[in-house]
Amino acid sequence: MTSDVAVIISITPDLALDMGGYTYAGGLGVLEGDKFYGAAALGLNYYVITLLYRSGYVDYDFNEGDDPIPKPQPQPKSFLDSLRLVDTFTVKLRGVRRWRSMRGNTA
Repeated sequence: MTSDVAVIISITPDLALDMGGYTYAGGLGVLEGDKFYGAAALGLNYYVITLLYRSGYVDYDFNEGDDPIPKPQPQPKSFLDSLRLVDTFTVKLRGVRRWRSMRGNTA
């Protein structure tokens, strides 16, 4: 049996939500959040698959030399309590390659 219902699935590394969690780093996460809420307002079947960073996305402190020191952003309990586990699945990857830029860090 086939269905004529269109479904849109977006896969993104970060997603800005109005729920108060630390789930994005900047503009692209905000853009994806806007698409998510806009699609809901239009009644579209729009799903987002994104990462949940248990320690937030990233925050920084600075040392005496003004060097940035990354630190975790603990997710607010109210945000974590608002999430509901829907399903668990395994993703198998084949042929994964790791690339790095030759600029900056060469580790």
